[in-house]
Amino acid sequence: MLKKRKTKPTKKKSKKLLGKNEFRAGIIRYPLNVTNVAPLELDFGFQEVKGRGLWLSCLIEFVGTLLQTFVSCAAVISTLQYHTVPPAINIALIHIVLIPIFIYATAAPSGGHLNPTITMATVATRLMPPLRGVCYIFVQAAGSVIGSLFLKLSVGDHVANNTQLGRCLIGPNMNPWGAYGFETISSLFLLFIAFGTALDPRQREVYGPVLPALMISFSLGIIIYMGGGIVPGYSGSIVNPVRCFGPSVAMSNYEGQIIYWIGPLTASVVIGFVYWAVPPQHVAIYEKIKQEKLEKKREQELIVNDNDLEM
Repeated sequence: MLKKRKTKPTKKKSKKLLGKNEFRAGIIRYPLNVTNVAPLELDFGFQEVKGRGLWLSCLIEFVGTLLQTFVSCAAVISTLQYHTVPPAINIALIHIVLIPIFIYATAAPSGGHLNPTITMATVATRLMPPLRGVCYIFVQAAGSVIGSLFLKLSVGDHVANNTQLGRCLIGPNMNPWGAYGFETISSLFLLFIAFGTALDPRQREVYGPVLPALMISFSLGIIIYMGGGIVPGYSGSIVNPVRCFGPSVAMSNYEGQIIYWIGPLTASVVIGFVYWAVPPQHVAIYEKIKQEKLEKKREQELIVNDNDLEM
């Protein structure tokens, strides 16, 4: 008489929490099999100083921001030199293409931030330790300044003065409080899209690693277009403080710089509150689907085992 083989009891997988060594808060890099995300414990990330990972990531952020600022400002200068169409259209289209290219190139090694708005938001939502966030913002600002200085040396003082090196302008017709409000809402709009498609690791199963960068770039294109002609003399919002900071340092003109930093900071605090106070409710649906698939797989394994015994 054949003895029935005992099937090994399947261990239930415990919900994997988001750990400090598991997720580098970025556009594409996610932990595998994340089913639930729990708030990090109070951790400033000082242990990262001893390893190479932090400094290699900072190097990528520095080089990436340097190149992105150089290309972005050069594209704006080129657009301003030719008056064939409204500049906002060209600038928006250029950045729709530019942003995902740099995100894809830097996502694996650093998370593909290249923008203090993204970095501040990931710190505010506790997806990134504060120390890493501070380091990222510092190297992003340094990269933007050096990229802008390289561009100024390349085009010369005449072109730089005529185009203001493509820097962010508030202008005399825009109220500073209005500029702050516009920058805050624009940053919140971008972060809302970014967290809904990319920065929330639970969205990996829905959008995958490629689509979020495109959705973020299209959102940025909309922001640039809607602000480029809203008030004469106002360059609109680009929701990237270092993109405004670098050219301003190169041109020694710091008009409105505090607005381009405080606006995204305000938006980051708001998205941090929303992200943790009102977590996405669809996560339970994904978990239910996973459980159903797991149970179906177990049933199939039992059927196969029974067939083997009959043979």
